[in-house]
Amino acid sequence: MNAGVTRRNFLRLTGLTGGGLLFGLEGLSTIEEFRETASFQPNRFLLFQKDGFVRLFSGRTEMGQGTNSSIRLLAAEELCLEPEKILLEIQSPKKGFWVGTGGSWGIAGYYRMVRPLFANVRQVFVNAAAKVWGVHPGECTAQNGHILHSESQRTLPYAELFDVASSMEMPEEAFLIPKENYQYLGASLPNDHLHDQLTGKAVYGIDLHIDGMLYASIERCPMVGGTLKYLDDTATLKMPDVVQVIPIEGTDWGAYNYYPAGVAVLATNSWAAQKGRKLLQLQWAEGNQRMVDDVFIRDTLRGKLDEEGVVFQSSGQIEQAFAEADEVLEATYETPFWTHGPMETMNTVAHYRKNSCELWSGCHMQTRLLEAVKTITGFPDSKITIHTPLLGGSFGRRLLVDYAIEALLLSKVCQVPVQVLNSRIDETKFGHFFSGGMYRLRTALHNNKPRAMELRIAQISAWAQREPQMLKEGIDHSLTADVLRYPYEIPIRRLSHNLAQEIQVPVTWWRGTYANTNGFIMESWIDELAIATRTDPLDFRLSLLNEGDPILSLEEQEEVDKRLFGRVLQEAADRAGWEKKRKRDVGKGIAACFTFFESYAAVVAEVELIGRKRLKIREITCAVDCGFVMNPDAVKAQVEGGIIFSLSAMSEASIHFEQGQVVENSYNDYPILTYNKCPQINVLLLESDRPVCGVGELSNIPTFAAVCNAIYDASGVRVRSLPLSQYFEV
Repeated sequence: MNAGVTRRNFLRLTGLTGGGLLFGLEGLSTIEEFRETASFQPNRFLLFQKDGFVRLFSGRTEMGQGTNSSIRLLAAEELCLEPEKILLEIQSPKKGFWVGTGGSWGIAGYYRMVRPLFANVRQVFVNAAAKVWGVHPGECTAQNGHILHSESQRTLPYAELFDVASSMEMPEEAFLIPKENYQYLGASLPNDHLHDQLTGKAVYGIDLHIDGMLYASIERCPMVGGTLKYLDDTATLKMPDVVQVIPIEGTDWGAYNYYPAGVAVLATNSWAAQKGRKLLQLQWAEGNQRMVDDVFIRDTLRGKLDEEGVVFQSSGQIEQAFAEADEVLEATYETPFWTHGPMETMNTVAHYRKNSCELWSGCHMQTRLLEAVKTITGFPDSKITIHTPLLGGSFGRRLLVDYAIEALLLSKVCQVPVQVLNSRIDETKFGHFFSGGMYRLRTALHNNKPRAMELRIAQISAWAQREPQMLKEGIDHSLTADVLRYPYEIPIRRLSHNLAQEIQVPVTWWRGTYANTNGFIMESWIDELAIATRTDPLDFRLSLLNEGDPILSLEEQEEVDKRLFGRVLQEAADRAGWEKKRKRDVGKGIAACFTFFESYAAVVAEVELIGRKRLKIREITCAVDCGFVMNPDAVKAQVEGGIIFSLSAMSEASIHFEQGQVVENSYNDYPILTYNKCPQINVLLLESDRPVCGVGELSNIPTFAAVCNAIYDASGVRVRSLPLSQYFEV
């Protein structure tokens, strides 16, 4: 298994062309570039101060998952410093320092690629002290911000070594602190912001106020491609505290940073802006998307399944395999559109000045925002400052920057700071959604084993919609790759996708992205095959994993270890009591996954049908192999959160369309899981000698199929379409 992060995975996440920019690693060979009189900056991440404190510049965003808390502990461990001495701040993006968070590589990427830089800095101080004392560096060790000469017991604090250290060459590869000597990593320590979050002192983007700031509430065109036809703002401008009404033109549909046309009401307080917005008299030229509704979408997706798509994997003579099959199974699955629904709605404060601008935004793809700001303003990096407050959730929505662009455009017009703040209804109706889809599967059974499988996927591609250059020979690898990560031995395959880009609904990444839907169909289908062959679903999976090479090699050096895949399945099953006899109307289902951030997870769900109509999800057990666990409590929280995220989506939530507009408004008709419906969740973190892997988008992937497989076990009802509320009271 590769210990490093493959270049392709990072490119898929960021769209960048050089891995060095991802961490701001460009040009770190010399210390002289960063030398200052009263401090020592050995690289772009660290600034040592004379007072003993160290400023740590992070390219990651804190949105409740504890990423920066763990990065701070990582630096403390390798620098041999007390964590309290490290002051972490999120860097404003600039040339040479890429800032962004996504793809569950936040902590894992720093552990694998930035930790060695911390170790190199520690070694610089060791070498500097050894030079001062005239001894060999091997006689010196680092402890609590000091270098100790073990024989003479002499010590020097880092702060007294700045001049000598800054004149020395940076080591190319220092030794890393061994795990057995860790003081902080591997322990369950609280998030740095926990106290402030619990006491209400934490500052999120929604809490920000800048002197002279105006609040903007935007009435957006409800249909893609619409434009403003008529506007009467007379009543709005008569309202107390309303200052200005500004139309926003919106972008073309194919724009990378797409946002719709709108009319913004600016006021001295948010309440006046929202009330004034309701008094606007306006009409929209609706464009050509009025026909987009649920029927149109389903008909389009179904039609795509009947067409020949782009083949992304093919092996063997598939038609011959189906002709010679003992039995052929076929089914169609369907998933709805979902929104992100974070608790904190989209917001940004922007202040445009004559020669510079400043933004405070919860966006967690800050370098993307920087490029957008440069395009709008023409300012260089040095004149643009982007502050990142705490984020109240994202799940993929804040990878986009449309709301920040709107704030900047409004500030540019009125020349004062402006906060754009979406309402919950805005967030639901004008989000960028995760694409619904349809999936047709066909499998040939031979001697009670699957010999051939055909899969057709019909779905909207986020890449084709906004970054078509990312497709290779017509294949969207972000949409297809997770199908290939299921290592079950089925020798003959023909897998294809047909992109439904004529459905002009804005789509983007979602927690787990297409791995969620791929996991739902693949692990549900494997379960159907197990039932068809009258085999226990766990035994069936393990039997398919035991065939062929234990390592499944994919593109760009990515590998799936079938033994680890089987291990999480077995561990989850054992912990959940898989072999125990079920009570009547109680069922258990199992599913697993491997992800591009190199983690494995398996979920066993236990459900109960009450009166054959009401569904109760009683218990979820999840076994995880995510390499070395830096903070067990934080990892468990992420695993629990992923499970709850999936249960929310699959239970009752879905986005519908009528006459080109989103039907749903808020949590009342797009419900999220409540405490009284949340099952007991058991998380099992497995010991591993692999490096740190990602967990932020892991447990949600197998939860969909595990629950649906449990429903079949309890009731004999095979769920092939979500949400579950179509079939049961949930």
